[in-house]
Amino acid sequence: MIRILILFAAAILLAGCAGGGAPEPIPDDHPANPAAPEADSRPVTQAFSGEEKREAKPPAAEEYACPMHPEVRQKEPGKCPKCGMALEPVRGKEHEHR
Repeated sequence: MIRILILFAAAILLAGCAGGGAPEPIPDDHPANPAAPEADSRPVTQAFSGEEKREAKPPAAEEYACPMHPEVRQKEPGKCPKCGMALEPVRGKEHEHR
């Protein structure tokens, strides 16, 4: 029984390795072809909307806080003195959990 399974597995392996000859040529416009034109790197929504790529600037934060220690707050970016994590900008009004 084991001999039959081994022969069957070997036959499947050899059939898979037989190959169909030479591979098909890559079309000229396929991204894997080195001669293909450069693809548009903009997101689809921008590429078809006619808008140019814009750099979005985040609004300036008035205060920075530690994500793990919300009581640690500073007026400028930096690191938390308790854990060393980067302080994140606080935007809008924060509410307290009770």
